Amino acid sequence: MVTWSNPPPIVYGTALTTNQLNATANVPGTFVYTPALGMVPNAGTNTVTEVFTPSNSVQYTTVTNTVSLIVSNAPLIVTANSYTRPINTANPSFTATLAGLTNNDNITVNCICSAGTGSPAGGSFETSYVCPFCQRDALQVKKLHR
Repeated sequence: MVTWSNPPPIVYGTALTTNQLNATANVPGTFVYTPALGMVPNAGTNTVTEVFTPSNSVQYTTVTNTVSLIVSNAPLIVTANSYTRPINTANPSFTATLAGLTNNDNITVNCICSAGTGSPAGGSFETSYVCPFCQRDALQVKKLHR
């Protein structure tokens, strides 16, 4: 008899270990898991499969079981960098800092702002980002004193 229950949730970026791949059997044999030990499952509910092959295949048969593994999203913070520019000049190229990427993931953040060349001095324009989990910052337009 093989026993295996749903493992506790993990956070995206966590590789599978024996904490998740921990089925047991009451007879000798080998376990093969899919996904395998060390793999990093995607966020969401994942099906993990175990195939147990008994050492004594005459008296026992191969058993396959599945469990559900919940993988929560990893926290990701995108923080826009603040900028100041003189009035009647073009906006700078906006950039942001990313924190929390894992698993060698590579993403691009596109930062834009509603201020234009003719925006008035003293204005503060909130930027917006093509990213649902961003911390907002602002562009300050200032009149230079000469």
